[in-house]
Amino acid sequence: PVSIDVDFISGDYSAQNSFNSARFEGRVMVHQGKPWDLMAWSFTWRDGLYSTKPLRQLEQEASVVLALGGGFQAYFPQKRDGSIRKWQMNLMGDVAKFCRDRQEFCFKSKPVPQVGLILSTNAFYRINKGLFAGGNELPISIKGVLQCLLDGQNVTDVVMEYHLQERADDFPLLIYPEWDYIDPDFKNVLLEYVKKGGKLLVIGPAATKLFEKELGVTLKGEAEKKVNGLAYSNWIAAVNSEYIEVDLGDTARPFGEIHYDNDFQKDPSVAASVTNYGKGEIAAIYFNIGHNYLNASTTVCRDFLSAVVKELFPNPVVTVNGSHNVDVTLNRIKDKLTINLINSSGPHADKQINTFDQIPAVGPLEVTVLSDKKTDAVTLQPGGQSLNFTFKQNEISFVVPKLEIHEIVVIE
Repeated sequence: PVSIDVDFISGDYSAQNSFNSARFEGRVMVHQGKPWDLMAWSFTWRDGLYSTKPLRQLEQEASVVLALGGGFQAYFPQKRDGSIRKWQMNLMGDVAKFCRDRQEFCFKSKPVPQVGLILSTNAFYRINKGLFAGGNELPISIKGVLQCLLDGQNVTDVVMEYHLQERADDFPLLIYPEWDYIDPDFKNVLLEYVKKGGKLLVIGPAATKLFEKELGVTLKGEAEKKVNGLAYSNWIAAVNSEYIEVDLGDTARPFGEIHYDNDFQKDPSVAASVTNYGKGEIAAIYFNIGHNYLNASTTVCRDFLSAVVKELFPNPVVTVNGSHNVDVTLNRIKDKLTINLINSSGPHADKQINTFDQIPAVGPLEVTVLSDKKTDAVTLQPGGQSLNFTFKQNEISFVVPKLEIHEIVVIE
């Protein structure tokens, strides 16, 4: 928790793979109870060489923070004598205009809870080996799980134990991803949440061991790292990660399959399971997702995780179809519901590319929004473009024709 009297909190992106860095760090910032901003680097550097980013790349990086309600800044380095590089001023002005055009619809907006991905303070400090140890295996894993969720258009927040002490019930689904420890008191918070009707997903062998009894399963032996063939929707893809065999017993129902070749076999292992617990459900995925997804993402892993989420949380407030290259956030600002759509296309993690200026537009995007009250207008901002929509059985449906970089759907 923010425990001293500060006016705001701030941080900065990674200079490489900045877009995905901001997706994680912004979601860590947004629930801390203070105004916040993140700083992008206006350049990349490698081997001592600096390259200024093009406008489109910086606009895309800015969009992540704007969509989460934060403030944005970009660092343009000065020369050794303290003077500025005048040729960069037009770029700076263009980035600022992009942000100001969206300020009215984004700044200090509040997220609408949907999926809560738990960044465990207690588990992190048990494996943390330094003051700024962002490179540890498990923090990398949670970034991979988040990216996999976002690539499936799941509206996801990053939350910590203290956020959930009083607010767990706000989230229809909570995910405990690949941590090997849980504070006993916090475990009780999660179990009480499920008993009252909440849905909990634990990911990875270590996390499932923490909930073995509640899952109603028996884990067999020790987890082993090997290449597993994850099967979902009649397709198989390799997942090179730790996996643990499981006996589901009488109460857990299986979800997905693990094969040991790129072929369907008669006796697959279980990929995941779902168990009733009180009025809610606990599900487990028996292999690690995060690190593998960052280094070797597959469409099968993305779709499988989204399918498990849908099994537990079948009716999210917003559903977006038409492209997987869309980052979706759901907010409220001035009593209006807003849906931020960000084009996530681009070679963000390609170490051979320092800068890029071609971000292919995506769309059309089919959007549905659950609402229990009549809607008067659906508007695409900035620009004020009215969208045709239908309202039927508490569901608003409309199409966003094309997404260039960042658009905000405002529902009134």
